[in-house]
Amino acid sequence: HLSQFFPDMAIIIHDYSVSIDEQGQLPQQSYELKQLYKYLKDDIECDDITLFGESAGGHVVLYLLLLLQEENISLPKKVVVVSPWCNPLAYSLEGAGVAHYGVFDSLKHDHLNVFGVLLQVSKNYKDMIPINLEVDFQETPWREILKQTRMYISYGTHEILHDQIVRFSDRLKMASDNSTNLIIFRDLHGAH
Repeated sequence: HLSQFFPDMAIIIHDYSVSIDEQGQLPQQSYELKQLYKYLKDDIECDDITLFGESAGGHVVLYLLLLLQEENISLPKKVVVVSPWCNPLAYSLEGAGVAHYGVFDSLKHDHLNVFGVLLQVSKNYKDMIPINLEVDFQETPWREILKQTRMYISYGTHEILHDQIVRFSDRLKMASDNSTNLIIFRDLHGAH
């Protein structure tokens, strides 16, 4: 029980929209999380926020960092992303750079196709930050983010999203100027 070790900590789980109608299309989920984040920062006056996201939730958290940076909103102190889906709009074998470990991974190519249909990009977001974080990597905002936020990325060597996570992590390393704010954990033989 975390409450024994962190008695003043609250855990808030964001149940974000996922649907094929425009209410649940990308990047709606990150905008929803931004509203919650601003509420915690501004209304509750919470300064020590750690964001956590896994898989598509990892993308939501990473995209939120770019939104906050672009809008000059103070960033969270820490971010943890596990097996983040860096390129949700590139989910084919050719476009996503997905690893060929589907036999070992609980997330299969068919699942990526289903999520790819669900996570369409809404036409309501004009001139937005690119959705594919690795393919459309922009060094400058990530450099600024890593100056303010400690980031922990974890992924498995045998997971379907391995290749895109490695490329994204490598680009973050180059942008971070060897910052101690970036920690990357590679789980040998780990899967999604």
